[in-house]
Amino acid sequence: MTELRNLLHELSDQAMVYDVAQRAKDGGRRRRRRGRMMAGGGAALSIASVVIGLSVWHDAPPRPIPAYPASVSATPTKPAGPTVSCVAGELPQPPGYPRKAFVTGADPSGRFILGRAYPQGAGKRLLLWDGDTVNTVAMSGDDATLEDITTSGVAIGTSYLGDNPVSWTYRNGKTTRLAGDNATARALNESLIIVGVVGDWPVVWRNPSAQPEKLALPPGEWARGWAVAISDDGYIVGSVVAKVASGEGDTVGLLWRPDGTVERLAPPAGYSDTGGVGPTAIRGDWIIGRFMTSGRLVNVRWNRSTGGSVVFPAPVAWTVNALGSTGGVGEPALRLVSGEVIALPSNIDGYQGVNRGGIFQPDGVIAAISDDGHQVVGTLHDETFAGLAVRWSCR
Repeated sequence: MTELRNLLHELSDQAMVYDVAQRAKDGGRRRRRRGRMMAGGGAALSIASVVIGLSVWHDAPPRPIPAYPASVSATPTKPAGPTVSCVAGELPQPPGYPRKAFVTGADPSGRFILGRAYPQGAGKRLLLWDGDTVNTVAMSGDDATLEDITTSGVAIGTSYLGDNPVSWTYRNGKTTRLAGDNATARALNESLIIVGVVGDWPVVWRNPSAQPEKLALPPGEWARGWAVAISDDGYIVGSVVAKVASGEGDTVGLLWRPDGTVERLAPPAGYSDTGGVGPTAIRGDWIIGRFMTSGRLVNVRWNRSTGGSVVFPAPVAWTVNALGSTGGVGEPALRLVSGEVIALPSNIDGYQGVNRGGIFQPDGVIAAISDDGHQVVGTLHDETFAGLAVRWSCR
């Protein structure tokens, strides 16, 4: 069934309202390519492009899924304590830059934060915050975005040369192109193993200077696929789209093990009439994703060690940390693994929120959560501000 892809494709089109002026020059072919990846379940657009509401419902009882082997990661799977109080702070901009920026990622410690700004003229658009210090990053090509970064400050990103994406590593002030044509790097781990897509196939770069290797797919006929995230112990998640006589069929979520074997990520037991499964992130034992059931888009968080899963009966959450806390899109909130939801403040100078029936409510995107839960980063937007880059400090 194609419900999941169709819904996400529509949402990716809606997302352009936040970035129309900058992306208009990119041309229809580039937007369609990014929309295709988004529609299939991968968050191929920058974090600024996501406009789906964040669930604030309590977790349903765990439902079993096929057991996965225990992770070899030493990452804890239970939070040390609840996050009870968070303070919002706007991230600084380079001198002369307007108050418009989107956060696109962060390293697991919360020290390094990635973003995209919109300066007047020919100023550099890519931003890298190190604590409270902001630096600009130069990257060849158009429509550049920084996607992911390690605790040592090695980042990856993608830009366009003509209509084709090319990917880069950024280290010590220098960008170096990754091997592969028509390549989009999506994530990397602390060992600098990078995953993404080349053409229409999920790939892995074993190191920044390596050639991309195609990931094995399960038996079947597949039209296209992508890898979206990798854990520090080498587990990779992504999706493929089935090839059928009429064109494209179901979207299937996949988990690749470090030994190269692959298996499907199934919806939790008890859910039928699913129209596709799409994982979006992995950290430690936790995998976050979503599936379509009976016309509804439902979040699911799998645990590789226990084989259990928890559903969020509402739209998409995009990121997960080592404690199992998740964040996503809509009214800014942090969901703890216990199911408790922590509303994040939006008291940024000049920010009012989105007018919904005469009531102003905060709206935005949570891009990343540090492993200890003390740093949350993302973007707020309203009628005045297309994007405000924000860091929430939580204790």
